[in-house]
Amino acid sequence: MIKSHLVPASINCKYCNKLLLQIMKIADHYNFYCDNCKQFTKWYYQTRLEKMQMTYSFVEKLIIMFLDNKTAKDAYDFLNYEFCQEKSNINTVRRYFTLFCNITLSYYQNHLDSTILEGNIEIDESHLFKEKKTCPSETI
Repeated sequence: MIKSHLVPASINCKYCNKLLLQIMKIADHYNFYCDNCKQFTKWYYQTRLEKMQMTYSFVEKLIIMFLDNKTAKDAYDFLNYEFCQEKSNINTVRRYFTLFCNITLSYYQNHLDSTILEGNIEIDESHLFKEKKTCPSETI
């Protein structure tokens, strides 16, 4: 069995709804195979990544850069070096980063909204506001 960080351990078959555990990697795409109906189901079936057109390895690289707190521009620049096998468009990278932000926010809202934080908490205002708000200096 292929071990992967993104691919779930199981998924329901999109044809017969049977729980699938057998996964195969075919041309950099992971698919679950159903012995019952002899069909393949993509690993991202019924997820927010269902409409993705990029390969698994490309999305995995984007997720790693997203989690490393890189900007979409940094990710785009890195993925367009000559040694990278896939080329991308900056708008595609931005769209995936937006999708990752939405997935993260959704997870937070569903699972962590009742978490109580203790102690001092620092929030980076650049994630909340487009421009930094400063108070005018007081004159004496």
